[in-house]
Amino acid sequence: MDQLEKDAKVAPREINATDYEPKYDLPSEPTPYLNQKAREEQFFDDHTLFMENKKDQQDRIKLFYILEQFYEHTRENPDKLSTA
Repeated sequence: MDQLEKDAKVAPREINATDYEPKYDLPSEPTPYLNQKAREEQFFDDHTLFMENKKDQQDRIKLFYILEQFYEHTRENPDKLSTA
């Protein structure tokens, strides 16, 4: 109770107006409303792009694994004829 009474007598902190300004720019015009058909088409377009990117990422991971295995093999067993 004593601490609460002391805190009540302390002057309030000043309010910084910049803390309440938006941190991002609002769009100048709202996005148009899409009906059910348009939302489905947009979803499938986005999903197709996602799956393509996912496949590319999986291919990159497989290629990296193969190259890493090749690098380890050549590091452990270097070719005597190679100058590299």
